[in-house]
Amino acid sequence: MKYEVQLLKGVTFEVESGKYSYKVLPRESTVLVKTIDDRGRATETKYGFVDREEIYSLIETQQKINLNQCYMAGFSIKEYKAKMNLINELKVLIDLDGGIDTFFDTVYSFERAHGRELFSKKLISNYNEDESITADFSYVCLENDNSEVNFSNAQFGDGEVNFSNAQFGDGNVDFSDAQFGDGGVNFSNAQFGDGEVNFYNAQFGDGGVNFSDAQLGDGEVNFYNAQFGDGNVDFSDAQFGDGGVNFSNAQFGDGEVNFSNAQFGDGGVNFYNAQLGDGEVNFSNAQFGDGEVDFSNAQFGDGEVNFYNAQFGDGEVNFSNAQIGDGEVDFSNAQFGGGEVNFSNAQFGDGKVNFLEAQFGDGKVNFSNAQFGDGEVDFSNAQFGDGNVNFSDAQFGDGNVYFFIAQFGDGNVYFSDAQFGDGEVNFSNAQFGDGKVVFTRTQFGDGEVDFHHVRFGEGDVGFTRILGETVIFNDCCFRGHVNLENAKCKNLIIKNCLIEKTLSLKGMEVLTLSLQDTKNLGQIFVKWKEDKIEERLKSDTSQNLTDQFVMLKENFHTIGRYEDEDMAYVKYKRCEWKSKYDELCNGKVYWIPMHYIKKLAFDTISEYATNYKRVAFCMIILWAVFTIFCFIPGQLCKSGVDYSVGYIPEIREGISYSIATFLTIGYGNITPSTSFAVFLSGLEGFSGVFLIAYFTVAFARKALR
Repeated sequence: MKYEVQLLKGVTFEVESGKYSYKVLPRESTVLVKTIDDRGRATETKYGFVDREEIYSLIETQQKINLNQCYMAGFSIKEYKAKMNLINELKVLIDLDGGIDTFFDTVYSFERAHGRELFSKKLISNYNEDESITADFSYVCLENDNSEVNFSNAQFGDGEVNFSNAQFGDGNVDFSDAQFGDGGVNFSNAQFGDGEVNFYNAQFGDGGVNFSDAQLGDGEVNFYNAQFGDGNVDFSDAQFGDGGVNFSNAQFGDGEVNFSNAQFGDGGVNFYNAQLGDGEVNFSNAQFGDGEVDFSNAQFGDGEVNFYNAQFGDGEVNFSNAQIGDGEVDFSNAQFGGGEVNFSNAQFGDGKVNFLEAQFGDGKVNFSNAQFGDGEVDFSNAQFGDGNVNFSDAQFGDGNVYFFIAQFGDGNVYFSDAQFGDGEVNFSNAQFGDGKVVFTRTQFGDGEVDFHHVRFGEGDVGFTRILGETVIFNDCCFRGHVNLENAKCKNLIIKNCLIEKTLSLKGMEVLTLSLQDTKNLGQIFVKWKEDKIEERLKSDTSQNLTDQFVMLKENFHTIGRYEDEDMAYVKYKRCEWKSKYDELCNGKVYWIPMHYIKKLAFDTISEYATNYKRVAFCMIILWAVFTIFCFIPGQLCKSGVDYSVGYIPEIREGISYSIATFLTIGYGNITPSTSFAVFLSGLEGFSGVFLIAYFTVAFARKALR
C-alpha cells in the first residue's frame, strides 16, 4: 500500500453529529491522506491532526487520550521518557480512550511532504529519536480500568510499530482491520489480560511481526483472515491461555513463521485454510493443550515444516486436506495425546516426511488418502497407541518408507489399497498389537518390502491381492491368522518364521516362493497343483529345499490333503537324493551307481510308494519282458517232452509259466532247462515278490486314506 499525506492549512477538523459510532474530538488542523492499493485504486480520508507533544502532556498529567480518527506522526514513548529523564524500562501508564481509525505515520513521511518547520517544536532533533518510528508504545501500561483497548481500522505507516513489553488489562484488545506498513511490528514480551485479542482481517507489511515471549490470557486470540507480508512472523516462546487461538484463513508471506517453544492452553488452535509461504514454519517444542489443533485445508509452501518435539494434548489434531510443499516435514519426537490425529487427504511434496520416534496416543491415527512425494517417509521408532492406524488408499512416492522398530497398539492397522513407489518399504523389527493388520490390495513398487523380525499379535494379518516385486517376511512371529491369498509378486519369501495358527497362500501368483526354516505350528492352506508349489518353491541349497518339502508334507497330512502330501513327500525324497548325490560327487564317487539304483527302485517304480498305479504298470512291463524270454528255444522244458531238440512252449504255456514264476506259485509242469533260464526265473520270482509287496503298500496307503 502506498499513501500520500497533505496538511490542509487553516482547515479545522470537525465531526458531524452521529457520523461515527465512537467518540471523535474536533481538531485545529486537518490532514488528508490519499491511499493507493496494489490495483492503483485511490481512497482519500480526512483525519484530525494531533501533535505528539500534546499527547506527551496528556500522559504526564494522566488524562484520557482520544486518538479516534486522528493523524499523528512519530509518536514514541522512548522520546517521552528522554524528555522526562525516565529510564527506558519504566512502565508508563496511558489512559487510552480510543485509537479507532487512527493513522500513525513516521516523522520522515510527514516532513518529506511539508518541511520540518510545520512539525511542532522539533522534538526529534532535540532528543535524537529515530525518524523511521511510526508508533512506539514499548513499556506502556494500557490497562485502562480493564476496558477495551481499541485500534481497530488503524493504519500504521512504513516505520516500526513497537508494543514490546507493553501491558494490557483484562479488557478486549482490538486491532481488527488494522493496516501495518513495511516496518517491523513488535509485540515481544507484551502481556495481555483475559480479554479477547483481535487482529481479525489485519494487514501486515513486509517487515517482521514479533510476538516472541508475549503472554496472552484466557481470552480468544483472533488472527482470522489476517494477511502477513514476506517478513518473519515470530511467536516463539509465546504463552497463550485457554481461549481459542484462531489463524484460520490467515495468509503468510515467504518469511519464517516461528511458534517454537510456544505454549497453548486448552482452547482450540485453528489454522484452517491458512496459507503459508515458502519460509520455514516452525512449531518445534511447542506445547498444545487439550483443545483441537486444526490445520485442515492449510497450504504450506516449499519451506521446512517443523513440529520437532511438539507436544499435543488430548484434543483432535487435524491436518486433513492440508497441502505441504517440497520442504522437509518434521514431526520427529512429537507427542500426541489421546485425540484423533488426522492427516487424511493431506498432500506432501518431495521433501522428507519425518515422524521418527513420534508418540501417538490411543486416539485414531488417520493417513487415509494421503499423498506423499518422492522424499523419504520415516516412522522409525514411532509408537502408536491402541487406536486404529489407517493408511488405506495412501499414495507414497519413490522414496524409501520406514516403519523400522515402530510399535503399534491393539487397534487395527490398515494399509489396504495403499500404493507405494519404487523405494524400499521397511517394517523390520516392528511390533503389532492384537488388532487386525490389513494390507489388502496394497501395491508395492520395485523396491524390496521387508518385514524382518516383525512380531504380529493375535489379530488377523491380511495381505490378499497385494502387488509387488519382492516381499520378505524374515524371522517373523505370526500369532494370528495370516492371509496371503491371490498375492502377485515376483518373490515371496517367508523365511525362519513361526506360524502359530494359519497361513493361506491360495491363488498366489509368484515366480519364487520360499518357506526356508519356517516352523509351522498351525496350518498352511495351499494347493499343490493349482498353486504350482513344485515349480515355485526355491532355495539356495538342496537341504533347505528338502526341509521346506518336509514341512509342507507334514502340513498337508494335518489338513487332510493326502494327495498333496504324497507329492510333497516325493519332492522331499528327490531333494534328499539330490543333496546326497551332491555330497557323493564331492567325495565317494564310487557310490554313485548304487545311488542311481536306489533312485530307480524307489522313485522311478513307485514314487516312493505313493503311486500304486505306477507300480502296477511296472509289474506288467517286467512280466511282459520275462515272458518274451520264455519263447527262446531250449530255455524251458515240459514234463514228458524231449527238450534236447530245443523245446519251444506254446503261447499259452509261456504266459502261464511266466505268471506262475512272477507270482511265485511254481506248478512244476514247466521248468527251466538252462542256467540262464534258471537265473531269469529266479530274478522274475524275486521281482514279483518285491513289486507285489510294493504294490500292496502303495495301494493300502491310498485305500486307508
